[in-house]
Amino acid sequence: MIKIVFLYTEIMPYTVAMCKELISENNASILFFSIQEGKFSKFSFNNNLDPKRFEYVVAENLSSNDIVNKIRVFSPSILFISGWGHKSYNNTLSKIKNNNCKVVIGMDTQWSGSIRQCLGSLYFRFFLKKRYDFCWVSGYYQYELARAIGFKRTQIIKNLYCADLEKFKHKEISKLHKNIIYVGRIAKEKNINLLIDSFKELKVDSKYEDWTLTIVGGEKKSVNNKGISYLPFLSQEELSVIAQKSSVFCLPSLFEPWGLVVHEFTAMGLALLVSEKVGASTEFMINGYNGYLFNPLDRKEFTIQLEKIMNSSDSELIEMMNNSKKLSQRISLQTTSANLLSIIR
Repeated sequence: MIKIVFLYTEIMPYTVAMCKELISENNASILFFSIQEGKFSKFSFNNNLDPKRFEYVVAENLSSNDIVNKIRVFSPSILFISGWGHKSYNNTLSKIKNNNCKVVIGMDTQWSGSIRQCLGSLYFRFFLKKRYDFCWVSGYYQYELARAIGFKRTQIIKNLYCADLEKFKHKEISKLHKNIIYVGRIAKEKNINLLIDSFKELKVDSKYEDWTLTIVGGEKKSVNNKGISYLPFLSQEELSVIAQKSSVFCLPSLFEPWGLVVHEFTAMGLALLVSEKVGASTEFMINGYNGYLFNPLDRKEFTIQLEKIMNSSDSELIEMMNNSKKLSQRISLQTTSANLLSIIR
C-alpha cells in the first residue's frame, strides 16, 4: 500500500477528487492536513471517503511537533506540501526528512523574471531547496519557475491540478444557448468590468440581441436591460446546470496563476475567451481552435475577440465547443495521480 501525506492550506473539491482517484485506483492510504476549512472558499468538506484509507486533520491548532508525530506514526512514502509559506508545515519538513520519504512541493506561481523573483530564487536555492526532492507544477509557466529555483528537469513533475471531470461532464448539444458565463470572485484583478463594458457596447447592435451574459460569484441581481444577470457563488453541481445553458466561458483576468475553472468549462464543452495572463490557457486553449486569447490590458483587442465569438455561426460555435472538450482530456485524474506516483516507481 502506498502511503501519502498532503499538507494543504485548505481542502478543495479538486483535491478530494484526486484523493478518491489515488485511493480507488492506486491502492493509496492518505493522511490529509488542512490549516483551516472554509477560509478561502465556500466549499464545505463532507468526508465520505473510506476512513480506513483517508484521515482528515484540521491543523489550525496543532503545533509542528503534533504534525510531526502523526506523520511519523503514519510513515509515508510521499509527503506533499502545497507551498513553503506556512511556518508549521515548514518546521515539520526539517524534522521528518529522510531517504524513505520523498518530499514534494507544489507550485502554481508563474515565472515572471522580476527582480523580486530572481532574488527569491537565489534564497530558495541556498536555504530551502535541500528540503525537497521534487517539484509538482501545474503548467508551463510554473515549470520555468521550478527550473529557476534550482530543480533539475528530472525533479519536476506535471499536472498538479485537475478538474473533477466526473462532475464537469460534457453533454451533447441539443440546443445552442448564446450565453457567455464568467465564474469567479468580483475583484479588481479579475478585470470583470472589461467583459461587462464590452458586452454592453456590442449589445447595442440588434444582431446580438440573442446573446446574454451571466456573472457568477457576486450578489444576486435581476437581469438588467443589457441582458446581464448576476448570481452568487454556486456549488459544482449548480455550475454544471448553468454551463449546460451557455456556450462560452470568459476569464478576463489581469493575472491568474493557473485558473482551474478553465479546465472545468472546457470539460463541459464551452468555447473560451481567455486572457493570455491565465496559466491554464497553455494547456486548454488554442487561439482560433476552441476560442480566442486576448491581452487583458487592451480593451480594443478584447472587444474584437468578443465580437468574433458573438458573430460566429452556430456551426462555428459548436465546432469550438467540441474542440474544447477534446483539449480538456489533456489532463485527467489518472495523469495527475500517475505523475505524483511516478517519483516512487
